Amino acid sequence: MRPTPPPALVTASIDDLLDQLDLGAGAPVALYGSAASDTRPFTFLTPAALALRAGDGLAALKLPPPASPVLHVRIDRRPRRPSFPQFDDGDSRISIAGRRRRVMVAGVEGRLTPVRVETHTPEWQIANLLMLEFVGANEEIGPRLAAAGLRPEVFVGVTDGCGGFGGNTPEFCVSRLDVPSLDRNFAAGTRPKWVITDHLCVTEGGRVTSHHSFAAGARYGPLDRGFPVSLRAVSRLSTAWGIYGSDGTWLFHCDYDIGGIR
Repeated sequence: MRPTPPPALVTASIDDLLDQLDLGAGAPVALYGSAASDTRPFTFLTPAALALRAGDGLAALKLPPPASPVLHVRIDRRPRRPSFPQFDDGDSRISIAGRRRRVMVAGVEGRLTPVRVETHTPEWQIANLLMLEFVGANEEIGPRLAAAGLRPEVFVGVTDGCGGFGGNTPEFCVSRLDVPSLDRNFAAGTRPKWVITDHLCVTEGGRVTSHHSFAAGARYGPLDRGFPVSLRAVSRLSTAWGIYGSDGTWLFHCDYDIGGIR
């Protein structure tokens, strides 16, 4: 006989979920829009990896490092294979560390999986995390989670496909910086403190244009000065993570006090 699955965890808000998981309200959360099968956030967002890959850039801008997420929320239109996110390349290992569980957050159904992450940076580091997966469109699920209190420590928008290699278009880019995208597209309708992406989309001459080249310390904002977010490029995390032909994947700090280009 198959073992009886654990009962569904039903919560009214993200903080309620974090409390029920014994993580504590306000614990750092990562959100990945159109996450597909990308496992890099599990290994790139550990404290040791952030210090190694972004420490110099953070120090140059006098910014504290992002808090390492304990819950990784992922949105994608297609469910992942049962073995996901198991991975081993010799330098990092990701494994399923317990039984999966259904979760309902403010009426949105997801699947919770305990995950064990082992990274060699340069010594072996071990982290026990939780992964919460939702199946659906970023612009539908993201705003509902935001209404339930989700404000990610880090938003990841690398594999959303608007660069021509996926099912998305620039009009629905999760890294789009203009007013029409604020509540539905940018960071899947949430307000993150940090963004990791290999591209930013802005409206230029009436068309949405995608940019893939960045400079450390530079600020990136939209042409529409009504948009309340600008992004400061902190550090390139990897040239091997991101769309072919891009400048690699970068860590950006979100500034909500400045709108428009500086």
